[in-house]
Amino acid sequence: MTRSSTASRPVLRRAGAGLALGLLVACGGGGGGGGGGSEPGITPNSVDVTVDRDRIASSILFRDETFDADDCAVVEGATQAGLRRLLRFDTVVVNMGALDLTLGSPEAPVSPLVPGDFEFAPCHDHHHFTGWSTYELKDANEVVVAIGHKQAFCLLDTLAYEFGPSADYDCDFQGLSSGWGDLYDRSLDGQWVDITGVPAGTYQLVVSVNVEGKVAEASDVWPNSVRVTVTVPDPNQPLP
Repeated sequence: MTRSSTASRPVLRRAGAGLALGLLVACGGGGGGGGGGSEPGITPNSVDVTVDRDRIASSILFRDETFDADDCAVVEGATQAGLRRLLRFDTVVVNMGALDLTLGSPEAPVSPLVPGDFEFAPCHDHHHFTGWSTYELKDANEVVVAIGHKQAFCLLDTLAYEFGPSADYDCDFQGLSSGWGDLYDRSLDGQWVDITGVPAGTYQLVVSVNVEGKVAEASDVWPNSVRVTVTVPDPNQPLP
């Protein structure tokens, strides 16, 4: 499945950003926030990106899937050919800053970004913003046991977390309006961690954004990294 511009995709509105983001049990990744008993609200005078933890937790899905060598997911390095066990989940990147996050055109992006910060994805027929996110599965000792490869995003407005206007960003002029989120549904290629062979047990799924610091967050209140506890089933047993 590929992503298109907002012109062909429905825009959903979601009120109550604080509860929706589920930050009472988030970890404080790149931002200075996270945890605590009160939500920080819209961060003034800044772009401030975060991840909707509750959306991840409510969308966890384990699936056994078979891939051919010429599948886009294999070609792009998101998995390997053959039968693989995947931990699928939704990711929503949210801009809780008062300022829009504007990346611009991949061919002529907003400074200090350069065209090299984007890559053209032939399977998707549009450019992705590279080095944006990481998906990691960690054990009780914080050792990374599996990673995802959905590190490049086409950022655009799809979910309203606060009732502000959308600048109608799309894959040709990318960005994320103040108070808006960008949904990557679990059905999309690469929207997973490949857990093939990972032993059964309890792990932490850690999703982080703006990992290379390409987007300036002058006041980084909301956490750039969130984690969700997941129970991985026995890899030797078929899924129900």
